[in-house]
Amino acid sequence: MAKTRRELTASDDSELLAEYAKGDYRAFQEIYRRYSPRVFGYLKKRLGGTDNLEEMFNSIFLNLHYNRCNLKINHPLESWLFVNCRVTLREHLENQMSGHHELGQSSDQLVERVEHIQIEENILDEAIKTLIEPNDGSIQSDFAIEEQEEFLVFMSNRESPSLTLSTRVKEEVFNHLHPSPWLVLVKFIFFQFIGGAASVVLCPQFGLSYHPLPGIFSWALSANELIGIAFSGAFFMSTGSVIATFIMSAEERTVFQSLRWILIPLTASLFLSFLEVLSGNVMLDTAIVWWLGAVLSGIVIFDLIDRLKRQLNRKNLNLN
Repeated sequence: MAKTRRELTASDDSELLAEYAKGDYRAFQEIYRRYSPRVFGYLKKRLGGTDNLEEMFNSIFLNLHYNRCNLKINHPLESWLFVNCRVTLREHLENQMSGHHELGQSSDQLVERVEHIQIEENILDEAIKTLIEPNDGSIQSDFAIEEQEEFLVFMSNRESPSLTLSTRVKEEVFNHLHPSPWLVLVKFIFFQFIGGAASVVLCPQFGLSYHPLPGIFSWALSANELIGIAFSGAFFMSTGSVIATFIMSAEERTVFQSLRWILIPLTASLFLSFLEVLSGNVMLDTAIVWWLGAVLSGIVIFDLIDRLKRQLNRKNLNLN
């Protein structure tokens, strides 16, 4: 059961991240409310009013978003965000020194960067820990002392980003968490086209095949033509459903699941019409049986694999 907004406000960072990993946009809003002033204030302190300030700020929160399911934190989230800021600033400096001024990064680049940030956070772990816990008197390196000083700057500088910038960041996260149903449908049709085309290798559809060999359901066709047609439709649609569940994001699968009783019949009807045009001779009873087999298998296979993937993700989150 989803937490109420009041419960989210009272939650610690690890609880917020757990809800955020499940796709709760309100959890992101609470994280953004808590830490956006520190991130923006620190970046502005170190950069001034440069053109890259807003891009850097956006990059840091998108980095958090794209890695929300894999994030491991030993301290409050502010320490991870601090390291993220440090890495982003260093990349900016390196780009300036090498003559590259473009800061914009794709989601793949942001995901790749998290491993480097995680490594650096482990290095800084002891330095940050001394700010949270009393110093035991041990000798610290110059590097640790420098990072402690920077962390204090991060903690002490708070400035809220502009409404325009905040709206931009929040809208991008919201749109990723709530993808358009039309976009999801187009993606599923594309995956179904690939899967369906591949399935014809093993299972001819209405006489359409890449080779003269009998399909894997020839035994069913020889026993009962309608049963064989139902199996053919099921194989055609389930192949695309398997590909879709493995490639679609969790958010896209959620949208698809909520509309599966509309999207899968619609997709089956589209491809049935396409196959009918290609074959040129499909009887009505044959078409109905094929369509029923395709729809039922598509829904069952998509639902089964989606549930398995979500269970695995929950186990991974519990292990983390």
